[in-house]
Amino acid sequence: MEVWRLDEVAFGHPGRPLASGLSLVIEAGMRVAIAGPNGAGKSTLLHLLSGLHRPDGGRVAFLGRPLDAWHHQELARRRALMVQLTPEGLPLTVFETAALGLAPRNGGAFPSEAEAREVEETLAEVGLTGFGDRPYDELSGGEKRRVLLARALLQSSETLLLDEPTAAFDPAQTLGFHRLLRRLSSERGATVVMVTHLLDTLPQFTHVLLLHAGRFVFGPVLDTLRAHGRDFFGVELVFGEAPDGSLTIVAREPAGGPS
Repeated sequence: MEVWRLDEVAFGHPGRPLASGLSLVIEAGMRVAIAGPNGAGKSTLLHLLSGLHRPDGGRVAFLGRPLDAWHHQELARRRALMVQLTPEGLPLTVFETAALGLAPRNGGAFPSEAEAREVEETLAEVGLTGFGDRPYDELSGGEKRRVLLARALLQSSETLLLDEPTAAFDPAQTLGFHRLLRRLSSERGATVVMVTHLLDTLPQFTHVLLLHAGRFVFGPVLDTLRAHGRDFFGVELVFGEAPDGSLTIVAREPAGGPS
């Protein structure tokens, strides 16, 4: 099933186009990484997919309907967006912050007993068991991002748009996060689109969209990186195999120096 369809999409900032002619289809259950150098338009594209921004040209469809035809409340129930910036000054507990994700479903009402259990279970999924009563503002940066991930999952575990959610995670938390995404994909058919700078985590995704200097390429992770990784990242990508058989990627200076 198609989740997003982009047809000849153009986007960018005033006086600074980032991409044009972008056409692709993201299907249900895909885990898609948006990767590329800083300033390539990764976050801008994620906001465009969310419906917060409109393209400068072309068409975007979500679940078979033009994205701009969706009412914002209906859209909020079908997709969740987690942005990079962590809000400050929230006079809320961890439980209350995560429970904000229920608002598109319950209109912002106080969580029912069943919803409260769902919040606690979701906090446990992101490694925050027992954190519910702690003040959100007293958490570390990584802990705050896990609360915001829980909020996104409570809003919609069907379709997730994530902007560098693992930026403040340690290696164990990052691996646990990707394990959660794989489980959401296999058990619930969740579709994930995530901006990332971490080359070594790209094998955790099914597909990658590379962006750089107005160019783009989209396809299965391994094939796409083997064919285009050096051109888009300016480094040599060395592919290997971990003891468990999983793919590993290491970046090295290209032969002859930086490209």
